[in-house]
Amino acid sequence: MNSDKLTTVQAMMEKLEKAIEVGDKEHETTDFYKHLVNIAEIMDNSIDLDEKPQNEDIQSQVCDMWIALAKSSRKLFVTSGQTKKDYIDFSIMSWNMSIVHASQSNIVDCLFNCAISLFLRCRFDGNLTDLNVMINHLERALDLGREGHPDLPSILSQLGDALRIRFNSKGIVMILNKLYNLKEEQLNSSQKMTLSCL
Repeated sequence: MNSDKLTTVQAMMEKLEKAIEVGDKEHETTDFYKHLVNIAEIMDNSIDLDEKPQNEDIQSQVCDMWIALAKSSRKLFVTSGQTKKDYIDFSIMSWNMSIVHASQSNIVDCLFNCAISLFLRCRFDGNLTDLNVMINHLERALDLGREGHPDLPSILSQLGDALRIRFNSKGIVMILNKLYNLKEEQLNSSQKMTLSCL
C-alpha cells in the first residue's frame, strides 16, 4: 500500500469514526457498514495479503487501520443492540487481518481483541466453533504474552470463562444425548410391549 492510499484510507476512517462517535443521525447503520466495506476493499486491493509490507512503518499503519476498522465495527454491533451480525462478522474479519499484519509488539492485543469479537458472535448465534477459535486465540496470546503484559489478567480471565462455557455447553449436549437415548429406549420398549400384547 503506498502512502497516498494509506492517507486516503486514514482520512476516510477518521471521518467514519467521528460519525460513529457522535451517533450521526444522517447516516443509517447500513451507511456505516457500506463505509466500513469500502475502506476494507481499498485496503484489500492495495496490499498483497500473502506478504507483509517491507516498510515497517507502512506495515504498522496498515495494521492500525485494520484495528480501527475492527473496533468501529464492533462498536456498531454493540450500539445496534447486538442485532446486526454483519458488524460483528466484519469486526472478526478485520481483527484477523490485523493479526496478519501485526508486529511482535501488538500481536497479543490483536489476538485478544479478536477473541472478544468471537465471543460476542458466539453469544449472538450460539456457534461453538467461534468459542473454540476464541480459545485458540487466547491460548496463543497467552503463549506470546510476556510476563507483565498489561492484558495478561484479562486474557487469563477470558480464557477461563471460555473454557468453562465450552465445558458447560458440552455437558449440556451430553445430557441431551443421554436423554434422547433414554427416550429412544423407552419408545423401543413401549413398541415391544405393544407388539407382545397383540
